[in-house]
Amino acid sequence: MNAGYIRHLFEQHGLHRERTLNIRMEGSQGKQRMTQLMESFRSQPPQQLGNLQVVGRRDYLQHLRFDSQGVTQPLAGPTDDLIFLELELTGNYVAIRPSGTEPKIKLYLFTFMDPGQWADLPAAQQQLQQREDQIEASLREFVETV
Repeated sequence: MNAGYIRHLFEQHGLHRERTLNIRMEGSQGKQRMTQLMESFRSQPPQQLGNLQVVGRRDYLQHLRFDSQGVTQPLAGPTDDLIFLELELTGNYVAIRPSGTEPKIKLYLFTFMDPGQWADLPAAQQQLQQREDQIEASLREFVETV
């Protein structure tokens, strides 16, 4: 696929980046630590990740969506031990779930930049990577405090 076509897609649909973090929970306490961490993301999630405010939380185990004002709404969808932290910029969020086969928590970072927010593609890609780095650092700090 040529670079011009890919750039056209970015200009039409925006820039999207994803990153996966695997936080291993070793030892005999691994399962308990995974449960504690998921409960912390449910009951006292971080209020900010990187430079972005957390403005909502979707909990697919409880089928509830919580906004930053404390308003709760029912949430449709599958039942799973899965939490989404919605960030203040549309299209930027984090999904969190325990692994079903290994002693680890999986965190999926999704970042997005609207087509009209950038002109220089390499600079915009670098900006999204820096945003991911900041979100990752905040998540790792949160995990260490639980």
